[in-house]
Amino acid sequence: MSKYIDLSRRITPDLPTHPYDSPLSLIRDKTLERDGYVNTRLEGGMHSGTHLDVPMHLIRDGRYTADWDLNRFSGHPLVTEELADFFIDRKIGLLGMDLSSPDAYPFPVHKKLFARDIPILENLTNLESLLGRDDFEILAFPLKIEAEGSPVRAVARIKDDL
Repeated sequence: MSKYIDLSRRITPDLPTHPYDSPLSLIRDKTLERDGYVNTRLEGGMHSGTHLDVPMHLIRDGRYTADWDLNRFSGHPLVTEELADFFIDRKIGLLGMDLSSPDAYPFPVHKKLFARDIPILENLTNLESLLGRDDFEILAFPLKIEAEGSPVRAVARIKDDL
């Protein structure tokens, strides 16, 4: 049996959001007492909490998150352009980090990685549980959504237990 470590932030009304984005809202619009069932509506941008950016976020690219092959979203993880070049040279398939963004406006690292088809997984948590380990793989599947990014449930699967 595999062991999984949750790397995703819990989706709450106070979820960390990039400074340029609107805050997330969780709205309880149905209750057991009034409606006979519970329903919560989620309102917010695709870049709230643990999420994935794909190239159309900042460069001309017609592919939505839903168009990407799921195999691209299981790989290893302030990024400089030189570090981005290092990652590109090593042919990484995905960059994951515990930051809200690897860079700032005008987003040269985003654009450099996106130009090479490398999506960015942002706002991971619990990464300290992976320090010193090399026996894991990251799994972070986006929603099948026509958008430039997507919330994900990111986990680390410990290979010892595979």
